[in-house]
Amino acid sequence: MRLELEQGAVRLSPHQTLRLRDSAGSTVCAVEGSVWITEENQARDIVLAAGKCYRLRNPGLAIINPLAGSSGGVLNLFRTHPPTEERVAALQALADDASFDGAR
Repeated sequence: MRLELEQGAVRLSPHQTLRLRDSAGSTVCAVEGSVWITEENQARDIVLAAGKCYRLRNPGLAIINPLAGSSGGVLNLFRTHPPTEERVAALQALADDASFDGAR
C-alpha cells in the first residue's frame, strides 16, 4: 500500500508502524498519545508527546511507532510548504499590495 498525504491525520494502533520514505522536510505532529520516531542516518531517536511536532531531517526511511503503554496515537503529517495554489495566491496578494513605480 502507498499512502500519499499533502496534509492529513493518521491513527496508529498500539503495535502499528508507519514507514515514511524520502520525507525530509515533512512535519510529524503527535495529536494524541506519544510517538517514537527513528530516522535513517540520524544519531538519535525522537519522542514526541501529545501536542509536539518534529520536522523530518534526513532522506531515506523514517519509522514512527506509538510508545508502549499508550493507546495509540494520532499524527498530523504535512509538508513544510502549503499547496501550490495557496502559495500562488499569497504571492499574487503581495504583488497586488506592492507599490512599485509603474506597476499599477
